[in-house]
This record gives sequence, C-alpha cells and structure tokens, in this order.
Amino acid sequence: MRPKAGSTSLAPSPLKILEKGWEMSVDYWETHRMRLQQRRKGHRRVDIFRRSWNVVAFHAIGLSLFLGIAVEGSLRSAQGGDIPASLEGWRKPRCSETSIKIFPPDLPNLDFSRGTAGWDLPAGYSFDAHGGRHGGRCLVYSRADGGKYTFAGISFPVSKLVPGLTYCFGCWIKTESVHGSGGAGILVEFLGPDGYVGGVTPVDQGKGVCGNSDWTWFEGRFIVPPTAERFVVRPWLNQGASGKAWFDGLKIYPVNPGFS
Repeated sequence: MRPKAGSTSLAPSPLKILEKGWEMSVDYWETHRMRLQQRRKGHRRVDIFRRSWNVVAFHAIGLSLFLGIAVEGSLRSAQGGDIPASLEGWRKPRCSETSIKIFPPDLPNLDFSRGTAGWDLPAGYSFDAHGGRHGGRCLVYSRADGGKYTFAGISFPVSKLVPGLTYCFGCWIKTESVHGSGGAGILVEFLGPDGYVGGVTPVDQGKGVCGNSDWTWFEGRFIVPPTAERFVVRPWLNQGASGKAWFDGLKIYPVNPGFS
C-alpha cells in the first residue's frame, strides 16, 4: 500500500537502517571488549593470589624444616657428651634402637663434662682430659692386683628416674691387658634406708670387656627397686680382674617397655 500524496512516510530510509545497525554493532563489540578486560583483570588477580600463596607456602615449609632440624640438634646436644660420641652411642647399641623419644634423666657430670666433680675416685682411678674416643674426657682405671677390689662411683637420687620404667645404661670401654674374672664393665647399685638393696651388671653374665680391645659399647638394663632411695653408677674391673680400662660416653636412658 502506497502512502497518499503529500503525506510523510513513517518507514526509515535504508541509510538510517545502516547507521542504526552500525551503532548497535559498535555498542555490542565495545561491551564485549569491556567484559573481556574485566575477565582478564579477574584472572590476573587470581594468578597473583596463587603466586603469592605459593611463595608463602614455600617459605613456610622451608622454615618448618629448618626449625625441626635445629630443635633435633639441640635436643641431641642436651643429652650430654660430645656430639659424635652421643650420636653413635644412641644409634649403634641394641637398646638405643628401642629407646623412646623422651628426655633421658638429668644426671649432672655422668659424662665427665665437669671433670671429676661428684665422682668418688679411689686409688687406681684417674681422669684423662684427652683420652676419650674422640679426644675428649674419660675415666681411666688401672689395677695390677686382681685381688684389690675397689671401684669408682657417682650417686644420684632415684627421683631422677621414673618408677617401674625400664632403663638402659651403657658406655664405651677400651681395655689393655685386662685378664681375669669378668673383665671391665659398669655396675649400677641401688641403696635404700638400710644400705644396699640390689645391683645390675652384665659382667656377671660374662659380658665384660677383656684383653686388648678397642672402644667397645657395653650396656645393660635395670628397673628401680621399690625400696631404693639412691643409685650409684660404677665403672669398674670385676673382682679378680687386672689390667687397664678407659670409660667414655656414659649414658642412662629409658627403654620402650613394648620391646623385649
């Protein structure tokens, strides 16, 4: 249907249609571009966050490892003795393989770190400041007559130990011309209100160190008797034995009761 003459046409011209379409197209692509920019900014924020988190996590893990190593080293150093002897004394012996990770009892100068303080040293015993396994302190006992039965000792209250818990005691021993009954070893004695109430030493089972031997680990186990008030650690030569022995790296530490 054609419009009447003189009337105005309501239909847009082709040029107007093209102009309107172009404007709509430009608006659409401009809007799409802005959305893409916003998405990219969001992805960048996520990437930055992820990278920052990775850096924080990496440093946290590194700090944890460093602190773990530092704490472990300080605890091992606190166990007494020079560190090489301490580490070997804990790893090589059978008892050390079953020891639980709790602190050993605090027994001052058991390792001769303060010389002879607290030690009772009868004739025949001497302190060597450089005769230990690694050039450190050690105790030396020399006896020519096996009939002279004396031994050194250092005493502690049983309150240093946990009642009913099994403990391992040991040290490194070197001998020179040790002959006779038993050989060299360690004795742990327990004293009550009326005196001696018991003692433990593997020397009684023929496990002492004899002859001419290099540094050898010697160990035994004990449980504190219920009537004991004090205990004494005694490096010694068994009665009837003669020769010379060096004692280094004395230790007493708890043993896991779940192992035999």
